[in-house]
Amino acid sequence: MRAKRGAAEATYVPKDTVGAYKDVPRRGKYTLARTDFPEGGRQIEVTMPKTRGTKGRKAAISGLVGQIRNVTKAQRRDDKRVKLEATFAVGGGQGRVMSIGDKSGYHASDILADVKSDFGGDMIAWLVSQAQGRYDELDLKSSPIVSIRMTVFNAHRPKSERKAQDIARTRRRKWRR
Repeated sequence: MRAKRGAAEATYVPKDTVGAYKDVPRRGKYTLARTDFPEGGRQIEVTMPKTRGTKGRKAAISGLVGQIRNVTKAQRRDDKRVKLEATFAVGGGQGRVMSIGDKSGYHASDILADVKSDFGGDMIAWLVSQAQGRYDELDLKSSPIVSIRMTVFNAHRPKSERKAQDIARTRRRKWRR
């Protein structure tokens, strides 16, 4: 970005170029809110306490996994994609909202398969690994996840094309390595 007139350096780089902030309550609790959209789309927001090991956090994680599992069951006719936004508590009553994955989201079945095979069923570990790949400056040990918004929509690619790519093992980057 351009610096002000008369500054010592002509340009400067801002520390935080992306990310929205929202208020986070001091004491979180487990809530699950669902909004249905036309053509099978839905938006689900899961909030959870910051503290590890609490009943509310465990219930929120299992509720999130259950919602993703429901999405995969709804793929009988059309493939579903899931776009995730996580809110990390950064202190001072503020939460940093970050997008997880790319703009087209994830195939719903791939999330469950990766959580099971790569992370031993730990959904939070999968979310943290996906966030670390995108946001290097965030310290995930001191900033716990307090909310996850999941937007579900129909995939643009036909299911027959996706199945052909699965057979050829060309659809996912991790298969092409």
